[in-house]
Amino acid sequence: MPHRLTSVRRYKISDDVLLAILHYLDPVSLYRTCKLYHRIYVLVMEFQSLYYKYELARAGMKDGPASHTDTSPRIRLHLLTAYRKDWPKLLWAHENRLQISSPSPVRMSGGFISYAGNQVIDLKEMPSSRIGRSPAQTRHYRYQITPNLPMECIAVDPLQSLVVTSEVFNINGGVACIRIGVRRLETFGQHPWSSTVFYDFNTQTSDIITEVNASVCGSKMNISVRFATGGCKHLLMDWRTFHVVCLDDSDVHFLSEPPLNDSSVPPTAFFFSDPATRVLQLIAKPSEPQRTRSPINNWLFINESYFRPPSRRDQRTTIPWSSWEQYCLIRDVSASKYIGIPRLVGNRVLYTETDPSSRPRDGIRTRLHLIDFVPYRDTFDSTHSWSHRGQRSPLIPNESFREIPLSTTSGLVVEEMNATEDNIVLQLAAHHGGRSAVVLTFDAPSVKSSRHH
Repeated sequence: MPHRLTSVRRYKISDDVLLAILHYLDPVSLYRTCKLYHRIYVLVMEFQSLYYKYELARAGMKDGPASHTDTSPRIRLHLLTAYRKDWPKLLWAHENRLQISSPSPVRMSGGFISYAGNQVIDLKEMPSSRIGRSPAQTRHYRYQITPNLPMECIAVDPLQSLVVTSEVFNINGGVACIRIGVRRLETFGQHPWSSTVFYDFNTQTSDIITEVNASVCGSKMNISVRFATGGCKHLLMDWRTFHVVCLDDSDVHFLSEPPLNDSSVPPTAFFFSDPATRVLQLIAKPSEPQRTRSPINNWLFINESYFRPPSRRDQRTTIPWSSWEQYCLIRDVSASKYIGIPRLVGNRVLYTETDPSSRPRDGIRTRLHLIDFVPYRDTFDSTHSWSHRGQRSPLIPNESFREIPLSTTSGLVVEEMNATEDNIVLQLAAHHGGRSAVVLTFDAPSVKSSRHH
């Protein structure tokens, strides 16, 4: 009986069947499949709906809740491609200058710019092609407030029609208190979901308050209070019930709930930052005695998704540094007044650097820096400024910078910089009795809708 050779038959799946399968893959799975199989990569490049998913993974983005009926993959792909090309080069498309009538600092929250005068608060919405909001569709609110009571900070959540304000006042011989207001965006009256309008927090100290910051996420909000003596308190509260937990700035605490999720995304967003790729930043500053000997700040970066909620809600977990340092990157930055405060947006970090040699009469030159932790980079361009790289850290930084044109800043000092996924706001120094802020908007040229592929 003749010997029978074993054989393996490979059946080639048709392109139609393969395309039907690929449409079910999420962006990350589709990207990884393209890296393994050249045939799939070629197919994905030919169909815009699949190519759009591929680019989402490369950019660290997720597809937004905006209807695909009104916005075809071609429009989304066009805008996403512009974001991927323009952000690393810091090539904004539009500049808009705002004249600020009050000396208070300019804040950014929830896609709004806010600033307070003696008797009014102004909220101005910023444009964004990513969520379909043109400059003509932006909103402007002005509220009347109590005279001579300084407004320290304002936080906005337009998805919940929420405005949080904070005011500082003194009682009992100088003890500092903070009055937190929870209001409705459209009317500035009491928010219908809140049990009351105001909550007064007694700091139980007469130390001078130098800074107050607020942030909102769902039903939770955080109020951070910094004192002239260097101490800091954090109020974690439910703004609906005003249940409060007070934390001192002596350790790092993480909430048992994820800080952001898809529900915090505007319903008109074409795409948004993927929570799995977002980065968390911690800043360690030397104490005053150490600052003269070692004037270096340490910027620590780690994936936000590393810190998972415990399996049980009442479980308290302490993670030793020896465990999570393996997932961290640390960058050494000069503790100089010329280096601005870093701003974190998704997987990007931006900060400004003022040229110390520039003179006011010639115009103050400012450089805008970007650290971009884009997923799926292959190489780590190591420099002397990165003092620690955890062996298990997936973060690979891509650094770039751009000199801000003097025509943009009018040669003035950039006192503060803030950023969103769509805009960069430069707060300029006072000049001739007035102040201004410049909004730099990232956008893409318009494209006609197409229903192909």
